[in-house]
Amino acid sequence: VARYDAVVDRSPHGPLLDDSLMAAAALLRKSGKSAEAAVRLERLVKTFRSSIIIGHYNLLKLGEGTLLLGEVYLKDLRDPVRAITTLEVLLKRQPTSILCDDALFLMAEAALQKHAPPSPEDRAEACRHLDRLLKAHPDGNQVRRATKLRTELSCS
Repeated sequence: VARYDAVVDRSPHGPLLDDSLMAAAALLRKSGKSAEAAVRLERLVKTFRSSIIIGHYNLLKLGEGTLLLGEVYLKDLRDPVRAITTLEVLLKRQPTSILCDDALFLMAEAALQKHAPPSPEDRAEACRHLDRLLKAHPDGNQVRRATKLRTELSCS
């Protein structure tokens, strides 16, 4: 982790920034230090810069890092509200990303984890995320899981 952090410190705008932050986050998460992993991923997410001419300038792993940050918030740090907020950032900034259906499925899972047991509002929110996934990404890799969860929740 220290070596990856050194790369980031030496070249905070360099071509290895996203690789270094992702690798450090993966190692930290694997060693049970998810809060420290989140710090690295938050730094990656903050690298997003829009451009008037071509849309945006971003590092290649920005979408993957944003998705992973949402997953860390949800599964490791048990913060479903922050997970949803983070994943919405991915959907807003990179609406054509192949990761959008993954983000929407995680958002549905996060909605269901807001309260134990999930409130009717939590279930309705999860259904909205699943409906959005199925409508916008009918060929996505999360369609089967979304359809199954939608049935389990009796979404209308």
